[in-house]
Amino acid sequence: LVVPGSMSVAAGTTISGNGLGFPSRTGPGAGPTGTYGGTGAGHSGEGGRSTSFGQGGVAYGNTLRPASLGSGGGNAVGSDCYSWNYPGGAGGAALRILAGALQLLGTVSMNGATGGSISVSCANSYIAPGAGSGGSIWIDVGSFSGTGTLSVMGGDGARAYQRTTPYLAGAGSAGRMAVYYNTSTFSGAFKASGGMQVIDDGFGEGGGHGTVYLHNKQSGWNQLLVN
Repeated sequence: LVVPGSMSVAAGTTISGNGLGFPSRTGPGAGPTGTYGGTGAGHSGEGGRSTSFGQGGVAYGNTLRPASLGSGGGNAVGSDCYSWNYPGGAGGAALRILAGALQLLGTVSMNGATGGSISVSCANSYIAPGAGSGGSIWIDVGSFSGTGTLSVMGGDGARAYQRTTPYLAGAGSAGRMAVYYNTSTFSGAFKASGGMQVIDDGFGEGGGHGTVYLHNKQSGWNQLLVN
């Protein structure tokens, strides 16, 4: 998105690419398929493991120039009274903004989607596909101001049951964001945390942390936050 002059995202307004990245089981950090519980997708960090599969999706992408889509979570499969295969949550989209000035009062969100918890009625079970990873936000502006929110969070993991046995899906890793500016009075929020996992007696894992890179183009000052 190229804006030669000034750009404003008003309070109460959301630019959303949530779940618009790679679909289930695709992308560089795609989550592997698991029985009853799929694994989370990776991006900035690794995706969360599920009860039935010991490895989530791998990390990838560029910290300083984030431009990658989030990856899709792993499918959940099984065969009680019939065979089924439910897709994982999609990853977040990628957005680059080039502008003379950016006032951010609303929200720019490129989050991964949860896989959800799905009822398999004939088997008295619930299954949980893996969650998608957060996408990317790359901002390059003259001045940066506002009190809004930038978000590349991973999708949350969900709970599943095979009759009474608990299974948990893996959560998605957060994505990456970078903000380059000449001057900044921005006092809003940077959200780049991995998806959360429910607490249960089944094993499931939260997603890896995201990165937030801030760079003052005039002074050369920079800061890397791992959220």
